[in-house]
Amino acid sequence: MSDLNKLDRDTIDFLTSRRSTVARMMDGPGPNEDDLRKIMEAGMRVPDHGRLTPWRFIVIRGDAREQLGDVIADAFKKNKPDAIEEEVEIEQERLTRAPVVIAVVSRVRR
Repeated sequence: MSDLNKLDRDTIDFLTSRRSTVARMMDGPGPNEDDLRKIMEAGMRVPDHGRLTPWRFIVIRGDAREQLGDVIADAFKKNKPDAIEEEVEIEQERLTRAPVVIAVVSRVRR
C-alpha cells in the first residue's frame, strides 16, 4: 500500500491532471479578494533559492492593464525598432487577456 495519505493523493491527482487555460480564452470576473489573498499566500511559500525576498505582489485589473500594456508596447518598440505592428499589438494586449494580472516584483542584491 502506498505511503501517500488521501490529501497527498488528492494533491498529486490535481497537479497531474490540471491543464493550463489559453490566456485569450480567459474571461471575467476573475478571482475575488479572498481568492487573490490565497493565491498570493501560496506564492510567498515558493522556494527562493535566489534569495530574492522580499518581493511584492502588484494586482493589476481593469484599465490599468491597458495602460501598462501601452508602456510595455513602447518599451518593446524601443528594444526592437524593426518589429512589425502585429508584434507590437501582441505586447500591447498581453495583460488584457486575463481579467486580473498579478505582477511579482523583487530586487536582486549582490
